[in-house]
Amino acid sequence: MTIALSSVALVDDVAAELGSQEVVDSLETVTSNASSAMQWALDEALWHLRNRVPPIADSDLADVTELKMIVVYGAIARLYRQNITTGMGDDVSSAKHDIYNKMFSQRLSSLRPTLAASMVAAPASIALHRR
Repeated sequence: MTIALSSVALVDDVAAELGSQEVVDSLETVTSNASSAMQWALDEALWHLRNRVPPIADSDLADVTELKMIVVYGAIARLYRQNITTGMGDDVSSAKHDIYNKMFSQRLSSLRPTLAASMVAAPASIALHRR
């Protein structure tokens, strides 16, 4: 199962976090736009879940909107990084990249997604404690 980006977050969510659509437009480059940055962030989040022990597949997630802020923060960090690497960024862009990248990493490492009913284990069972 592939998760549709539109079911997790929208470009409007990125614009809301940054304050306006104009800020998003100013960060977009020829090689990177908000949608591609959001897709990258979603792919990173899903990769992180697949590499946990035990792994969590896309189909195991009961509520994909729990990934929303991870995708938003990751997309903003990616946009700032692209902005810096293309030579358009400055010290403020670098500081904002660091802030959003840290927020992305913290949300990703603390993610405890709600799993589908097929993944529910009995309390105090080995399967429960392995997650």
